[in-house]
Amino acid sequence: MLKLNRLGYAVFLLTGLALAAGATAQTSSEGSEDQLSEKSVNLITDFAMTTIPTEIKQPDGSVLKIDIENEDKIKVPVDDARRIIMVARNSAHAQICKLPELQAENYLALMRMEQAKDKWSKEQMLFINRLHLFTVMWLTGNVKLVERGGGEKPEVISTPKNTEKQTCSDDDKKNVEASIEAFLKSAEKS
Repeated sequence: MLKLNRLGYAVFLLTGLALAAGATAQTSSEGSEDQLSEKSVNLITDFAMTTIPTEIKQPDGSVLKIDIENEDKIKVPVDDARRIIMVARNSAHAQICKLPELQAENYLALMRMEQAKDKWSKEQMLFINRLHLFTVMWLTGNVKLVERGGGEKPEVISTPKNTEKQTCSDDDKKNVEASIEAFLKSAEKS
């Protein structure tokens, strides 16, 4: 499990509140990148990095060894990470609104689009996948930070207990559908 210092915990909570507040707004495929500060993007990518394994079995049976100490070879630039987080935010909203087909289409379009760029290493494609996954899990309440007593550092808990049930109004659902449809159209063009 990830251990955080108190400052990291406070920053993460504040970032979470900012993202949660922004999450109710409709996201378009253009102009949405400025909704997350570089500090917020870096914080989310740092947490996503904790989900990267040291090795992963490839579809062909080979094993990809990952040097997780060399983050520069794994992470993507901030602007790309910001865009991926915003796409993941739409996936999270689709999940909350019980739109699994749109959620899957959104994720698959992102991965196809990034693969087609032919500029990412296997490690970076894994990171893109994990950044999307972490963001969705966090925004849907499947990951949360828990501060332990006795001065221990907070830890990230997956599958937390006692999560609040998130709701999706008809307007929220329409906004999510429109946002994902706009992203899918932009992905087709690229």
